[in-house]
Amino acid sequence: MIVTFCGHRDFVKTDTTEQILTALLERYAQENDELICYCGGCGNFDGFAAECVRQLKERYQNIRSYLILPYTNPEYLERLGVMKKILRRYHLSAFGERAKKIRHYPPQRMDC
Repeated sequence: MIVTFCGHRDFVKTDTTEQILTALLERYAQENDELICYCGGCGNFDGFAAECVRQLKERYQNIRSYLILPYTNPEYLERLGVMKKILRRYHLSAFGERAKKIRHYPPQRMDC
């Protein structure tokens, strides 16, 4: 099963939202051979979801998590000081026509 998280930067975590998301993810991990979680890399909700996934990965070996970097291109990542190896391995782009001109690399596993 694949679950994708991408949310709002102004999200505020509560005990209730954490319990609900954790319970859902735990159920999906128990009911499926593999649970793949794509976590966004920007905003409060993305960090919240990634933390819930990270906690459950300690108990369930069938959970895989991937970090999806939004709106990035090689030049932007280089300006941030990202190593060239990581840049080559993890580049994803969310730009339409421009994306066709950039060589894309398949997503690689990154622990969120």
